[in-house]
Amino acid sequence: MQTPCCDRNRILSVSSGLPTIRTLEKYKHAIFLDDHENFLCNCLNRKHSTAGPACPINVNIETEISLEDDPAMAQSINGTIHHLSEEGCSFHTNADLKNNDFIYLKISSLNNRLPIFCGLYTENCVHRCSCGFRVKFLDIKDDQKKEIRSIIEHSNIDENRLAS
Repeated sequence: MQTPCCDRNRILSVSSGLPTIRTLEKYKHAIFLDDHENFLCNCLNRKHSTAGPACPINVNIETEISLEDDPAMAQSINGTIHHLSEEGCSFHTNADLKNNDFIYLKISSLNNRLPIFCGLYTENCVHRCSCGFRVKFLDIKDDQKKEIRSIIEHSNIDENRLAS
């Protein structure tokens, strides 16, 4: 892999737990370095990451945000999560994050308060909606994911009670 060390480590950490296959381009042709049949088998046998509801719920959760070069959150900024799902969330902050691809989110209401490494993939700005950012959780601990799933399930139960 001719990718710089830091980028390679990020790629491998993001792809851990996912079926991967290494390839090499030679004379404009792809050469598989790993057995492609094992890759296909791993894809078919892999458990999907979203076993429960994937729809975001409306929340109002305070969060701390730091840039990708500050995993210790020494220079964190405040924000508010407005929509939460098992895969990611949308949040609002007054900070300008437009030139960043990755951030850390610390959700203080979770029992495990370790920062979650996230990919910042879009800025929301619709007329009747507050401006904010959407992220996908890239490196989230199992207990954090279970707790978020529990929050979503309890929210769905409460909504069903109100609808009845």
